[in-house]
Amino acid sequence: MQKLPLYEMSIKDETESEVEVSAIALVDSPAIEKAFYAFDENTNPLAFSQIKEDEYLIVGPAMIPDMKIYRNDPDFGEYQVFFSKETVVKIAEKFYKKAFQSNVNLMHNSEQMVEGVTYFLSFIRDSAKGMVGLAGDYPEGTWFVGARVQNPAVWEKIKSGEITGFSVEGVFEYYKPNKEETAPVDTDDELLAKIKELLNGK
Repeated sequence: MQKLPLYEMSIKDETESEVEVSAIALVDSPAIEKAFYAFDENTNPLAFSQIKEDEYLIVGPAMIPDMKIYRNDPDFGEYQVFFSKETVVKIAEKFYKKAFQSNVNLMHNSEQMVEGVTYFLSFIRDSAKGMVGLAGDYPEGTWFVGARVQNPAVWEKIKSGEITGFSVEGVFEYYKPNKEETAPVDTDDELLAKIKELLNGK
């Protein structure tokens, strides 16, 4: 198996910085390969085809720490990225601190911004504190989010299976994951713009 370059991704703590997660998109193929759940009025997770009386609520993982995510770009080639548990917490905190909970689009397309979808649930899996989250094979530090969907067109896409999960988007710093060298890979404006395009699916 080909060994691909591996980079750790991080954000800046500063509120004014744009190196951050600025939206959570609704997508058909989440990079973390985990779908969300849709819930009926009795809060039972159901297959989309089984939903009859809807609560218009979707809950699932937004980020899984230390999970290697494959990327392929014409300029940078093939590589993998991951987020540490500490970075996932920083991302979740900054996301709400900057009031991005209504920043939602479809398929990482900025021209498909949607209204009527609001992220209002957020928790980090921490078994020591009794915060287990959804059932399933999720590691400690997984960031779960939940959104109310009050947009009929979007809800139909969810019920039909056209939309299956969450996917964060934003601008990040890339680091070599070793103790000897922790300085960011080149983060000039041109590279940051390219990274943003990659994460937005362009």
